[in-house]
Amino acid sequence: MRGKVYLIGAGPGDPGLLTLKGRDVLAKADVVIYDALVNPQLLAWARPGIPKLYVGKRGGQHGKEQGEINELLVRHARRGRQVARLKGGDPFLFGRGGEEALFMYEHDVPFEIVPGISSASGAPTYAGIPLTDRHLGSMVTMVTGHTGEGRRIAPVEWARISRKNTLLVFMGLDQLPVITDRLLRHNWWADTPAAVIRWGSTYHQQIVEGTLGDIARKAKEANLGSPALVVIGRVVSLRKKLRWFDTKSLFGKTVVITRALDQAPEFARLLEEHGAEVLNFPTIQILPPRSWDPLDKAIKSVSRFDWILFTSVNGVKGFFERLNVLGGDVRDLKGIRLGAIGPKTSGRLTQFGLKVDKFPDEYRAEALAEVLGDVRGCRVLLARAEEARDVLPETLTDKGAVVTIAPVYRTLKARRAAPEIRQRLLEGRVDVVTFTSSSTVHGFLQHFGARERKRIFEHTRAAAIGPITAATLREYGIRPAIRASRYTIEALSRAIVKHFK
Repeated sequence: MRGKVYLIGAGPGDPGLLTLKGRDVLAKADVVIYDALVNPQLLAWARPGIPKLYVGKRGGQHGKEQGEINELLVRHARRGRQVARLKGGDPFLFGRGGEEALFMYEHDVPFEIVPGISSASGAPTYAGIPLTDRHLGSMVTMVTGHTGEGRRIAPVEWARISRKNTLLVFMGLDQLPVITDRLLRHNWWADTPAAVIRWGSTYHQQIVEGTLGDIARKAKEANLGSPALVVIGRVVSLRKKLRWFDTKSLFGKTVVITRALDQAPEFARLLEEHGAEVLNFPTIQILPPRSWDPLDKAIKSVSRFDWILFTSVNGVKGFFERLNVLGGDVRDLKGIRLGAIGPKTSGRLTQFGLKVDKFPDEYRAEALAEVLGDVRGCRVLLARAEEARDVLPETLTDKGAVVTIAPVYRTLKARRAAPEIRQRLLEGRVDVVTFTSSSTVHGFLQHFGARERKRIFEHTRAAAIGPITAATLREYGIRPAIRASRYTIEALSRAIVKHFK
């Protein structure tokens, strides 16, 4: 099979701005070669286990020289590999994509260009600055601030740029005093609105506003560094009315999710919609029970049960997967009443076409036992985690039920902690750590000593999904600053938003 190089525009930083085609190419690639300005989250679209090679260049510090990168692309393609070359923004707009494509052409290597959203449009849009406006500017000029050789200012014909234009300056932060001085010499107005956008469209976005006359000084005082885009023109004045991204409730806040990795995406999406930076720090993993024997025995004689109770989505998933393995299906549950601990668990059951007979308003075991009513003489199958509180089976037994416990999954503490997230926690650079079960509390705190825990929660808020999780935190001497009104991730995300609002 002949290899091929795909030059993919990764967008300005927000991983959601990757095109569908870019995502599809990443998903089938044999190797990924990516730049410094590519959001690392995009690498999750690539197949597990394939090489992911960083060749970043930033601010004159090169991971690899351009010639080395070109040779690397050719070498992998000639080995028959599909190469995903991820480049920040758009490959053909100040991205040296043309140089790499020409090199492929000269070496008879097939290539394809997958355009991306350039920072030229993405960064100003996330800053609330339209590039054109029929009253304030109908033209856009894009220039680079330096040549890349010795950081010398680019040979731009500044005199030919109309002061009625919108001017975008890429890679111009170092040369900004020189650039603004040359524009002023060519009769640009000193009070022309200007802005510098750093890390546009990301959770680290910083914006400094000013005028042509003072923007260089203000950017220096703000200690802005690369990557940054400079926007000069009357359209910048619209930002005060059109800004939308950095006004979100959780913009600038960092939230850690401690759930198992496969359960984190929905929670992350809810928080990201409000502007939060989300870090996954999985403290538990969901695994099959040590033995399927109790569940297998229950399933093979399932018709004898009056009730089947589910206390989590994981319980539903594990039960029906095992039912399928044993050759059964939902018809085997005919006539059996079903109970669930909350709307998520109930919703998962309805996806199987099943009606949930009872679920409590308060999503905890005690409430589920109460809402079942009279269970004297009833045979109850409890499909739950291998390690769980005994309050539900004990309460039902006290009420006269005959309870069978069938473990359908178990949780294990994750052994490894992401070192960079651990460091951010210890340095106080995280605003909230979320806990959605007692097991996430135990799993998270195992990675830190007593002094480290105290140090973390002096600056970082703990958010608990319910009273049981909150009580577990208190056992460690940690006060939950945020509590959900209902025991769901939707309610917990709303509580976090309300806390900062």
